[in-house]
Amino acid sequence: MKTPRFRPIKSPEGWRVNVPSSLSKDGKRVRRFFPTRDAADAFASQLRSQLAQHGFGAKILPPAHTDAAARAFVILGEDAAPETLLEAAREYVDRHNMRLNSIPFENAFQQFRDAQPRSPSYAESLRQYQARFIAFHGRMLCDITAKDIENAMTGFPPSVFNYSLRILSSVFNHGKKRDWCAINPIEKLDRKKLPLKEVEIYSPQEVAAFFRVADAALIPWLAVCMFAGLRASEGRKMTWGDFDFTENFIRIRSVVSKTRRPRAIPMEDNLREWLLPFRRDDSALIAPQGVSALRKQFRTAHRIGSVRRIKHGPRHSYASYLLARDGSIDKLLLNMGHTNAATTFKHYHRVASQRAARAFWSVRPLKDWAGKVVAMVAT
Repeated sequence: MKTPRFRPIKSPEGWRVNVPSSLSKDGKRVRRFFPTRDAADAFASQLRSQLAQHGFGAKILPPAHTDAAARAFVILGEDAAPETLLEAAREYVDRHNMRLNSIPFENAFQQFRDAQPRSPSYAESLRQYQARFIAFHGRMLCDITAKDIENAMTGFPPSVFNYSLRILSSVFNHGKKRDWCAINPIEKLDRKKLPLKEVEIYSPQEVAAFFRVADAALIPWLAVCMFAGLRASEGRKMTWGDFDFTENFIRIRSVVSKTRRPRAIPMEDNLREWLLPFRRDDSALIAPQGVSALRKQFRTAHRIGSVRRIKHGPRHSYASYLLARDGSIDKLLLNMGHTNAATTFKHYHRVASQRAARAFWSVRPLKDWAGKVVAMVAT
């Protein structure tokens, strides 16, 4: 191929430089006109330089593009290599395409809520936290940064801050899988340290007071949470068919278990006595009244019985008194559905005395049980 000379030619329109199709931007032969020979010579010199450096693979940029590229290199730095500008351009295009594919924060949150069935308590938490982060509504999910999230949670108590991170991390991970965002900004934030807090449990006297004043409809659920260590949500899903009164054990099905792992729990003697008067058909729920009614009955029992409000109190009480009575961390792990022995032992060891444990496991109905009175070994 003959090498172009790019010699400026005088013409009625001005000084002309012919650009061959192999070097033009659109692949067609182009004529460029300049008012002076010096300007035409400068352009011709640029063509010769580009041809020498890149051969016929080079393309001639319009002046506006050339100026923009020069300003881009100023931003990138004097020592920036040509590949740096290419990397910056690719990153911009990827981010732009990501934003086009992204959706508003509130839509992403709602789709995460609807992605799979949630427990009533977790569903309510999601509803509350979606409203709590109303400052992000209307913003694309991919545009929200770790700094934005940290600023939005200014003033949150440590426990609320950490739980917010847990929920938001799930939302952003849900978005990453669907290309609504490239990263999970929660990964850049640290959890706050929570102050050490001793595990609280009900005293045997408080447990007796609970059963003495509890609504009869509350007793089966309260009994399995208090004397079998079930989580509140697990207790609400239990049916009478899950209780084997012949071999004295409780079957926690995978659809009932919070961890989705089935387990079996020995039925304590006092638990059996509390449950038998209420036994119904195998398919019937032990707490058919629903979440709201159950919570109301539980609050009422707290108030009438003058019993302290303790978060997860029945489950913590069961674990503490079982470990104090039997001294077996392995048995406690199996019954509770835990996997970390060190954490379980740290929380419940020495929380309750053996004397108090004997009183706790002696809380049972009187022989002439009438639904309201309990007998208890003196402590």
